[in-house]
Amino acid sequence: MAKTERKVQVLVSVDDQHLPKMGELVERCKAAGLDVEYALDAAGTITGSIDPKKIAKLSKLAGISNVEQSQEYGIAPPESDIQ
Repeated sequence: MAKTERKVQVLVSVDDQHLPKMGELVERCKAAGLDVEYALDAAGTITGSIDPKKIAKLSKLAGISNVEQSQEYGIAPPESDIQ
């Protein structure tokens, strides 16, 4: 049986020079392994999920200024003891 890939949520920032070609950049991100959820042209951001091993490849694409992995937080259920 194949292992299920564990993907992480990321926020990709696009540099200002590549904003006019946002559609092309979204396609290159997909080719690098990003499952795109939203592409926000006005904000210059792309959100989605990706295998953590592919983040370095994604961050090296021309036009990408930053790739930030989402942080996950958890809280105990209301009925649990105070911690």
